[in-house]
Amino acid sequence: MMADPWSVPAARGAALAWRRWRYLLDKQLPMLDLGCGDGAQTAFLAEHLPRVLGIDARPDAGALAGEAPVRHLDLLDPVAVRALHDELGDANVYCRALLSSAPPETQPRLIDAMESLLGARGVMYLEEPTPAAAAATDPPLPSGIDRDRVAALFSGERFRLFGEGRAALGLADGGEAEGYWVMLRSGREGDDFK
Repeated sequence: MMADPWSVPAARGAALAWRRWRYLLDKQLPMLDLGCGDGAQTAFLAEHLPRVLGIDARPDAGALAGEAPVRHLDLLDPVAVRALHDELGDANVYCRALLSSAPPETQPRLIDAMESLLGARGVMYLEEPTPAAAAATDPPLPSGIDRDRVAALFSGERFRLFGEGRAALGLADGGEAEGYWVMLRSGREGDDFK
């Protein structure tokens, strides 16, 4: 697998997110780690939840997932996404630096996939570098995510906000990047972006 600046030990990734959102999760739902990369975050989540699945389009993903399964699936394929939801039902979603890594023109399709996988009961934790941090990475990411971008991408008609804030995102080189995290649920419960 090629070097990924966002591949970090779980202590600098999913473990920090877990503290923020574990109380909102229906732990009987499966957990999907979208864009799981090397699988380190997937393995952490599998230590805390009964059903975890890493999802990544790259065939070499998941080397550090341990016993947690990893499925190679293109989230831009709506038929494959629907089939996964039909198989698993509603799911919780963890997503770290996936949207920022995707070209802006594909981001709405990724969000459609996230909404399908969440269903009516899932909660999503999204953690992304800000636009300035995305531009400063080597190589630069196509876009960053901040409150304004999340409000534009995750419309209030489709998603509800349950928490948000700034984050220091760990980088593979030991450094940090300025980030933004948000907890969302599909449907009409929760707060709108204001």
